[in-house]
Amino acid sequence: MMLSLVAITALVSLLASHGNAQAPILHHPGAGIESDEQVKLINIAALVSRIDKLETKLLDNQAQISENQARLAKYDKLETELLDNRAQLAKNQAQLAKNQAQLAKYNSCFDILEADGEMTVLMKEGCNLRTSDGSHKIHGSLQVHGHHSIHGGNLYVHDGSGSPSCDGLPDTADNVSNKSICSGTGNIFVGHGPENEHEVHQSITGSHNIILGTDHTISSYGAIVS
Repeated sequence: MMLSLVAITALVSLLASHGNAQAPILHHPGAGIESDEQVKLINIAALVSRIDKLETKLLDNQAQISENQARLAKYDKLETELLDNRAQLAKNQAQLAKNQAQLAKYNSCFDILEADGEMTVLMKEGCNLRTSDGSHKIHGSLQVHGHHSIHGGNLYVHDGSGSPSCDGLPDTADNVSNKSICSGTGNIFVGHGPENEHEVHQSITGSHNIILGTDHTISSYGAIVS
């Protein structure tokens, strides 16, 4: 607690009264001292001033301690975040190593080639392509080169109507009529590819046919045309 000049004066008066003497007058250092009581009072005033300075310094130190504690709390939080980041980094590195090992397996069977602006996936010799059990669909045009065999299965070709007679109705005698509308798909062509179909045939609007040779006009379904 810091003492004011009024408090110091009151203290001096109290001491002087206790010693049955008149209230002394405080002198500056070096101005001369008339009695032992005055020396005591001056020493007390100096001590009070020193105490005030120490209290001020103590308050400053306490403020500095609070500031340092706040900084320490921030450092602790940053250290915790750093440890978490290191743990996450270790997980990411482990996952990266796993992905690189998996990529090495893919690279052992596949190459990606780029020619004429097109990307080509090449399966290397000795590698097999197997699909899991279930239904698999490929949309769009597919061009296959080389020999292909079917083991233990069948080859199914249809126009997507759900009916062999192209009308979407069950294939019964009552539903077979000349009103069937085929789409020109679901056929098997032997002897040429789709890119020159319109050059080698007159018109192909029928479906579910096996078509051999060239220069055909086909609007029916379910036949072998040669």
